[in-house]
Amino acid sequence: MPSHTVKPSRPHLLAFFLAICMAVILLVVATLVFQSIGSRRMGELIVMPPPGDIHGRRQAKIVRYLDTEAEERGLGEVRSEVGIVLRRNPDRVVGADAAFILTASLPVRRAKEGYLETIPEIVVEVRSKNDRMNEVRAKKAEYFDAGVKLVWVLDPDDRTVAAHEPGKPVKLFAMTDALVTDLLPGFVVPVAKLFAGA
Repeated sequence: MPSHTVKPSRPHLLAFFLAICMAVILLVVATLVFQSIGSRRMGELIVMPPPGDIHGRRQAKIVRYLDTEAEERGLGEVRSEVGIVLRRNPDRVVGADAAFILTASLPVRRAKEGYLETIPEIVVEVRSKNDRMNEVRAKKAEYFDAGVKLVWVLDPDDRTVAAHEPGKPVKLFAMTDALVTDLLPGFVVPVAKLFAGA
């Protein structure tokens, strides 16, 4: 039986070409819209290395206490490793290690991409070895501009928690202190518990 090659029809070629074009367009849009933590350059995708085990351990601890000592007491809702839309046009999406949305701000609004559009009152960042202080300060300023009221920065090396609020001096909580905030009445967590274990 003679063999013959089937040439693709023009409609199939056109569909294939359009699919490639759409993939390229989507990649460009994703690159322009989604940005990594700490970047001040709008419209640029920056790939960061994943956080290490110590970072993950500290993050898990603060999320646990925000859950048991705040959410379960009806003060709001906690989020872990969440993308937050800080602004639109140009879009600015950042990833927070943890966030807490007070009851007054519920229910939350979500972007069509699934990110959090409701600005949380409290954001938690765990410092990693890759974090530069100027990047931490820049990100903190962006949080405040968006409406965040409190940023806790956990430092695994110093074993401290720095509480940043707009227009107020930084308050440092050491290992012998209890972490508290007026935003969460009754929330009292010994700092030592956040840094317990390896």
